[in-house]
Amino acid sequence: MAVRIDPKASAYRRELALAHLHQVETPSMLKAIGMTHKCRDELDSALAIDPSDPDNLFEKMDFLLQAPAIVGGDKKKAFDLAERLLKIDPARGNLAFARIAIRQREFDKLESFYQGAWMTQSKRGRARRRPSRMI
Repeated sequence: MAVRIDPKASAYRRELALAHLHQVETPSMLKAIGMTHKCRDELDSALAIDPSDPDNLFEKMDFLLQAPAIVGGDKKKAFDLAERLLKIDPARGNLAFARIAIRQREFDKLESFYQGAWMTQSKRGRARRRPSRMI
C-alpha cells in the first residue's frame, strides 16, 4: 500500500480516505461509521502534511459538507475551508462554494460561483496558451 511506503505523501493519504469513503456504501451501519471515521482521519492526515494542497482542502470541505454531524460533518467548517481554498486556488474555491450552494439548495447562487470559477481558470489558461508571435 502506498501509504505504508510513504506515509508523509498527502496525495496517498487523500486517496486512501476516498477509498474508505467508497466502502461506506456497505449494508452494515457499524462498518459504514467505522469507514467514515477512517476517511475523516486520513483527510486530516493529508491536510496536516500539506495544508495548502487544493485537492486536500476540497476533499475535506466536501466530507464536512456531506457527512452527518455524528461522524464529523460540520457545515461551518466546510464553509471555512471553502474560504481558505478560494484564497489559494480561486477556481477550486468557487467550485467549493458552488458545491455548498447545491447542498443548501441555494441554486440562485450557482451562476456566480461557476462564472467565478470559469473566469479565474480561463485567465490562467489564457496565460498558458498565449499564441507565440510570428516573426
